[in-house]
Amino acid sequence: MLWVIGAPVVVLCVMAYMGSHLSPEEEQRQRDAEAIDLCDQEAGKQFDAGARRIATGACGLLRDRYREKYGHDY
Repeated sequence: MLWVIGAPVVVLCVMAYMGSHLSPEEEQRQRDAEAIDLCDQEAGKQFDAGARRIATGACGLLRDRYREKYGHDY
C-alpha cells in the first residue's frame, strides 16, 4: 500500500531533478533572452529621445545577435 503513495512521489522528484538541470547552451540562451528583456525595459525608461533611440538600437543589435546565434527571433 505504501508503494502506491511513494511511487508517484519518487517519479515527481526525479522529473523535477531532471528538469532543473539545463544544458549550458540552454542556460546561455536564457541569459541572452533575459538581457534582451532588460534592455527593452531600460530603453523604455529613457526620457530623452536621443538616448531612447540609442538604447533601442542597442536592443536591436542584441536581437540580431540572438537570431544569428540561435536561428530564430526572440
